[in-house]
Amino acid sequence: MPARHHRLTRAGSASVTVATALVTTAGLASPLVASAYAVTTGVTIAAPDADVDRRFTVVASGRLGVLYQQEGTDGYVWSSSRKVVPALGGVPAKSILDTYDYDNRVVYSTTADDGSITITAYNLETGYTYSFQLPSGYQHPHMSSGFALASHQLDDGTYEYRIVRPNGSGGVYDTQVQLPAGATAEAEPKILATVDGGADFVIRYQKDGRAAYGTVKVTGAAAVQRDYAGSDGIGELLTLTSSGALSIQKGDGKGGFLGKVTGSGWATSVKAVPFGDLDGDGRGDLLVQDKSNKLWRYSGTASGTFKARVKIFDNWGSSYNTVIGVGDITGDGLADLVARDTSGALWRTNGTGKGSFGARTKIGTGWGTYKGLF
Repeated sequence: MPARHHRLTRAGSASVTVATALVTTAGLASPLVASAYAVTTGVTIAAPDADVDRRFTVVASGRLGVLYQQEGTDGYVWSSSRKVVPALGGVPAKSILDTYDYDNRVVYSTTADDGSITITAYNLETGYTYSFQLPSGYQHPHMSSGFALASHQLDDGTYEYRIVRPNGSGGVYDTQVQLPAGATAEAEPKILATVDGGADFVIRYQKDGRAAYGTVKVTGAAAVQRDYAGSDGIGELLTLTSSGALSIQKGDGKGGFLGKVTGSGWATSVKAVPFGDLDGDGRGDLLVQDKSNKLWRYSGTASGTFKARVKIFDNWGSSYNTVIGVGDITGDGLADLVARDTSGALWRTNGTGKGSFGARTKIGTGWGTYKGLF
């Protein structure tokens, strides 16, 4: 029997839905044992028409019910509707990634002849379906709230844990789970529990010759906007000196900074805009508007440096007096840009997830009364 994981809800607390995001860290060493957990809601499974001794096998669960098989019958039944789910016909039970999903999605994997693994999610209430493919070499996926945890074998024979989710533009966000110092990933990862019905989840790894456990914290909306070093979900501060030295002051996650990475040769006349993930690789990027009003993208590497710049637009933003990377304000999972022009009009430009933006949309007037927008 494969290991099962279920939703954990702390006694006396309301369930919290955590916003989807990209960057993951394992902050780990929190104990798994709590004094008590409460059953907050019941789930009704319809009785069979005959032979009440038949067994039921629950293969997945959601906020509104469970998906189960009845012994001796074909197909899967969603307890919320008490009906067989035709869309899951032919899906082997062993391919369903047993999980609790707040949004009532059942998730299963398929493996192609070349070994590539595709993850498919089907919403049992709405019928909406989406799929994404794991990067080559990723194995043993498990799911939590739309995030796939998989293992990847490195050249030295050890393993790392990766978090993968679709980026909304046909590709995936792919981020390493940062384990504590001295810890190693297992060949077959397990999600042991989800936390408070959200995206955070508990995993197991090896440390000091024995199993250890911790919670993977999933943060942000796409890439953390100012996380330029480490893909650790902790923001950084950018500084630019009068001599053109651009530094990334690395956040320590405790309210301070722990050092910096500096590059020279930056023009002091540019307008720099810290951004989220613009190009769909799961890393924070930087936008720069130069004095000739060209807009450039500097794709982040998550190591404190940037790739070579790529021009996005000519003759861009000459009327803007404020430009802000605001994160995802449209709800599509892609980071957006907001700008104010000299007349006080406010404009939104949607990120495409492919390194550029769509056409701008006016979203307000009269914003010139504000001294600053941040």
